[in-house]
Amino acid sequence: MLDRLLPDICVGCKQQGSIICKQCTSNLLPHPEICLATKHESPYGKITRWARQDGRALAWCMICFRFDPLINTCIRALKYHHRRHLATFLSSKLSLLIQCNPLIEKDTTLLTRVPSHRWRRYITKGYNQSQLLANRTSINLSIPSVHLLSKNRHTLSQVWLNRKDRVTNLANAYTLTNQGKKTITDNKITTVIIIDDVVTTGTTLNECAKALTIHFPHLNVWGCCLARHG
Repeated sequence: MLDRLLPDICVGCKQQGSIICKQCTSNLLPHPEICLATKHESPYGKITRWARQDGRALAWCMICFRFDPLINTCIRALKYHHRRHLATFLSSKLSLLIQCNPLIEKDTTLLTRVPSHRWRRYITKGYNQSQLLANRTSINLSIPSVHLLSKNRHTLSQVWLNRKDRVTNLANAYTLTNQGKKTITDNKITTVIIIDDVVTTGTTLNECAKALTIHFPHLNVWGCCLARHG
């Protein structure tokens, strides 16, 4: 009955029938595998060794799509306009990216998300989009999604900041929780995948990775994002 009264409308072309139609899905462009630091081609998004000499803790970053108007519309609809059903479609793409990666061993891997202080939006929407994506991806892949990190201070929005200011803004903003330490130790975890919607310079992911590797230097920390802006 509800499907008849409130039919799904495609976020792209606005046709009724599905949250995103087959035609619009086919128009989403895959993102090339690149090193976030150099922007050069790099298998599975590996951050090149020399680029990591400046303190980068993030080892790899997988990205689903190029940042075009359609994927921007999808992400904004999920993030700001209560279209939470989009998480099912979008998390399926994140899941496929992880599942097809031969370097990731599921038995020693955890999923987590970038923590946030934006409680007002969470209360308004009833969910955090990165947490929702991580949880759905966890179900798809049977890889645990665990709240590993906390944000220990308020920071400015990264949107209008340049690269240098982004680093300063987020420096030491994230902390590995005590429960997170226990989970990684007890389960002999070797890989943590941080789920997020959009990556630009990778500063946020890298600061999260630092909070993990300062306690567990052996960890391979991956980012896994829907799109890259910039």
